[in-house]
Amino acid sequence: MDTTFGQSPGSSMPAYSIELFFPSIDVNGRAVFIDFVEAAFATINAATDTFLTGYVSLRFTGSTRAFLGMQQWTQTCAVEISVVQGVQNELPLLTNILDMVYQYGGLPHWGQMIDLNVKGHGSLYPGYAQWRSVYTKLSNNFTTRTFENALSNRWQLTSPYPLNATFIGQNMASVLQPSQTFSASVTMNNTGLTTWTAGGNSPYKLGSQNPQDNTTWGLNRVALPTFVPPGASVTFTFTVTAPTQPGSYNFQ
Repeated sequence: MDTTFGQSPGSSMPAYSIELFFPSIDVNGRAVFIDFVEAAFATINAATDTFLTGYVSLRFTGSTRAFLGMQQWTQTCAVEISVVQGVQNELPLLTNILDMVYQYGGLPHWGQMIDLNVKGHGSLYPGYAQWRSVYTKLSNNFTTRTFENALSNRWQLTSPYPLNATFIGQNMASVLQPSQTFSASVTMNNTGLTTWTAGGNSPYKLGSQNPQDNTTWGLNRVALPTFVPPGASVTFTFTVTAPTQPGSYNFQ
């Protein structure tokens, strides 16, 4: 019976809270959430400079269709640990417990404290690749940063993957007359984790170097001829114009 129905709620204390999700039974038939809870209690008991002022609860759910949902298993167990703020050294204790979730194959709850120490990554979630694919289209290849905040960037949910490229080779005449034109080509490999896009608001281009954007050979940027996914190579073919003064010049 709720004896406080219709009454003004009393004051509450600020709290810290984490919630970790595990398969109720893993592929080996083990209840791994029990191993986690036992390890968490061992950590709490070993903390002689503080104590836990709160509760530990378990709840069981089914699975979710959400790409980044925590309930990734047909039978999912959620372990919530909530403590009152203000107890000396309590937050480091909670941080140690949160770090343990990765050792036991669990997933943290997006809506609670999630990366106090260990910086997580969206790839922990099985639907991460599908999420990135959908978000790439939703954000026009990350040019319109929809649903973005500091957490989504830290976990690589709404920010482009790191960029990287490797030079494969080039076709360029070794000797040219001053002001002579020549069809050159440069082949690059996409060794990063982001698809190079040929159109849109922020297209990728081949740029001159040493110094950057120099026009020694008549131009400083060459448009990407096609989309280039990670691991693929592309050849840029373009016309250059030799410098007007005789001499030796780098072709970069």
